[in-house]
Amino acid sequence: MTKHAPGPWTIEPSEGREGFTIKASNSRVWIVAEAYSYPARGMSEANACLIAAAPDLLAALNLVIDHESLELVEKASEDSYPKGLYRLYLDGDEISAIRNAIRKAESLK
Repeated sequence: MTKHAPGPWTIEPSEGREGFTIKASNSRVWIVAEAYSYPARGMSEANACLIAAAPDLLAALNLVIDHESLELVEKASEDSYPKGLYRLYLDGDEISAIRNAIRKAESLK
């Protein structure tokens, strides 16, 4: 599988059309996608936000799944963790990164 264009991805109103262009940039600019939802402009903006947040959401998921504190509870314990549940301890910066990725996916703000 080919690697995706590096983040961050940004959103701009499309030129000459009702919709949004999602771009990735580092040393050059790539158009990743365009979002149009006629006649619901609000929906195209929401779709563009979700697409633009994809690299951030992927990084947040990788942070959780690869975290050194992720552990499978092997047996039921007195602190009420049932068997088969995963337990994870994240610090404030990690929680902030996850929340920021979700915020980016939900809006332009």
